[in-house]
Amino acid sequence: TSIAGLKQAFLRAKAASRTYVISLQVDAFDGWTTEGHAWWDIGTPEVSARDDARAGHVLLVEIEKPGANPVVTPHSVGRAQCFNWGEIRLQTGDGLSTLQARLSEIENHETAIVRGKISGVVSQSEWRDLNEWLNDLREKVLGADVDFAKLLTEPTAEDFLALRLEAPEEHLLEVLNAPLELLNLNGIPDREIVANWSRDEAARREARTLFYQLLRGE
Repeated sequence: TSIAGLKQAFLRAKAASRTYVISLQVDAFDGWTTEGHAWWDIGTPEVSARDDARAGHVLLVEIEKPGANPVVTPHSVGRAQCFNWGEIRLQTGDGLSTLQARLSEIENHETAIVRGKISGVVSQSEWRDLNEWLNDLREKVLGADVDFAKLLTEPTAEDFLALRLEAPEEHLLEVLNAPLELLNLNGIPDREIVANWSRDEAARREARTLFYQLLRGE
């Protein structure tokens, strides 16, 4: 009922040997903005007196609009370490080893929270291996938020055949399937740059994948 009482409640919570809940009654509708959002000040979760890596949880309560059902999400608190890998770009042939190397740098998996965004192109077999790796990661660490949304799967020759390509499209696919020679690039500006790019197998495989996505309208 007062700030002093709230401070005492936090002290009791930190000293507790079990999960401790502090309940605050607030006006559910006072303070709503014209965009339909509401703002409340919240306390910062603190580690319990036992300094346990799995000391407990803080509950994040989200209300989309007045009258909507609240969405409650528990978040672990304690001696957790956050490892933000940022964006990792994978190439066909080295995708799994790249992520395994990152994971090997974490000494204590039980207190680790891993975040990252994975992009690039991998083969279909690598895609299956990466999904198995992600499931294994979620079992090993305290928390994992790894986004594969921008990771593309390389199409097979059968995938292109199923599209029934027209002659111009088939010609472009042939160009992407093998390195270009300088003799075939007469009259093209910066032909040496184009030829060097075409010798990069990973770059051509990524270009084929993007071409496939374009043909499918994705």
